[in-house]
Amino acid sequence: MAATNIDLLAYSDALLVLGTAGVIVPAVHRWRVNPVLAFLVAGAVLGPLGLGSFKDIWPNLQWVTITDAKNVASIAELGVVFLMFLIGLELSYERLLTMRRLVFGLGSLQASSRPSPSAPLPPCSAAREPPPSSSACAWRCPRRRSSSSCCPSSAG
Repeated sequence: MAATNIDLLAYSDALLVLGTAGVIVPAVHRWRVNPVLAFLVAGAVLGPLGLGSFKDIWPNLQWVTITDAKNVASIAELGVVFLMFLIGLELSYERLLTMRRLVFGLGSLQASSRPSPSAPLPPCSAAREPPPSSSACAWRCPRRRSSSSCCPSSAG
């Protein structure tokens, strides 16, 4: 059998996530800090908007940062599933009964007070004053983002 070359850059983001978990969990357990908070801080520092944004300046940072969020999206989704599983393990029936008015009462109030997602927005041409920016126009007329007919006064 011939040996194949393994492209480690393809696996660097997944290896970084696993390595970070292996380092962070024992460290924060020793300091008695919640690991979820430590993972959030590590994600902000090592993510594409943290140190990952400097990969063009320092090319070696691609080995210790996540340079593209798409590469670890499935791992992140799996992490959310595990987080919800852990929350479900901590939630007992007795605790749910003691929180029922707060959870179900305020949750129902929040759900009923928000606008319906199917409620139509007024068309952009019906507005008497133009929106303050072109991004607001793009939000109100998502099908015609590139067209200047949506908000003619904001076209540059």
